[in-house]
Amino acid sequence: MPLPPDLTIDEIRATARRDADRILHDHWPSRTTSVDPRAIAHALGARVRTAPLGEHAWGMLVGQADGVDLVVDDHGSELRSRFACAHKIGHLVERGGAISPQEALTDMRSAHHRTRAEETYANEFAVALLLPESPFLAARANGDDDVAIARRFLVPPVAVRWRGMHLRREGKAARPAA
Repeated sequence: MPLPPDLTIDEIRATARRDADRILHDHWPSRTTSVDPRAIAHALGARVRTAPLGEHAWGMLVGQADGVDLVVDDHGSELRSRFACAHKIGHLVERGGAISPQEALTDMRSAHHRTRAEETYANEFAVALLLPESPFLAARANGDDDVAIARRFLVPPVAVRWRGMHLRREGKAARPAA
């Protein structure tokens, strides 16, 4: 269901993390380090495909009469594609899985959309989905740096920095290895 309009940014992020943890619990029981967002999307009933989305778009959810298509731009790297898929799953979860037939939600490559509550939620959801808290904290406690963690979890290093920064704000994460 859509986010209530009166949530603070911290509440939006906390909601996204809780939702990602629930999805991981329900749809990624192996809890292996490298989460497969495509498998999770399939488990949620979405068909995942790649397609050329043009210069300005990097992901879409398209409602169909028989479900939802999650479309990722085919010109991105594998790491970008994984993040885009997880981000679109966040939008799907935030909307309660409801995308009307022929409705399309497109993520654009612009800073304009980044500050919307739905984008904050989807970004936080994607990072929490791809970097589950317990294995992430274990890697930090082991002394792994951002690059090592990014390689292990198959995410861009910026996602590792983002996850660490927000967990530190909650008093949960160790500082990155020097």
